[in-house]
Amino acid sequence: MAGGLDDAVTALLDVFLALDHESLHYRQERLQVVSNRGKKELPMMAAFEGSSTVLNDGSTANHLTLQVSNFLQNNTIRLGARDGESPTKFILSFDTSEEPAAWALCDADDAAAIDIELHFEGKQGTNWHIRPELQGESPQWIITLIDDIDVQVGEYFHLHLSGLKTNMPSGFTKLYLLYENIPGFWDGRFEVPIEKSPLKFDDQKSSEDHREDGHFIQRTKVGIGNTEPVDTLDVNGGVQAETLVLRNWKGADPPKRSHSP
Repeated sequence: MAGGLDDAVTALLDVFLALDHESLHYRQERLQVVSNRGKKELPMMAAFEGSSTVLNDGSTANHLTLQVSNFLQNNTIRLGARDGESPTKFILSFDTSEEPAAWALCDADDAAAIDIELHFEGKQGTNWHIRPELQGESPQWIITLIDDIDVQVGEYFHLHLSGLKTNMPSGFTKLYLLYENIPGFWDGRFEVPIEKSPLKFDDQKSSEDHREDGHFIQRTKVGIGNTEPVDTLDVNGGVQAETLVLRNWKGADPPKRSHSP
């Protein structure tokens, strides 16, 4: 294909999937028309730091942190300033739906309410610009750089997503992070899965060596209606059960189970 990386063009195809005349689902596919100059695979990795699960109760304001890291050995990756000849651009988006859909993160209004912040580890000051495009069926955020940035080996930046609310059915959806004009590499995109669930698991290692043998205990905390559980089971709301057994034996024999009449 003629042209270089500077001539890369991104074409947006809006794909509408109608299940019937009254329900409309919206999914977004991106085609990139690029030169085959440079390396096809960008040696950067995008993954969530911490949990990738969001509570889908419709009211919890979830928080996610995406980390994008440089894994190029013995070299840097340059991100070009937006006023330069080859400005680097990142485009963040999600699948949305106005009807319940397991593949969608949320509806367009809830997506538009998400707050996006970027933090570049080890870099001082604000060196980027985030421009939200919230109109239409699929909101997106355009991220450009004010000055050139060299990402050293092992360096990374964080994208913080806060205020994310959803009442979509449980299941997996995706975060899309498109990248353009990274010198020496084809354009492309990261697709990172997000799980929607009524439960939130938080694996933490104990900060105390209770057995004094150098081993720390791995504890899994479960939150229901709570994104940051502080105990083994942390429920934000009422609990209803036919049988409820509370244990506090402290070395004594466990009591016999009793059942409600």
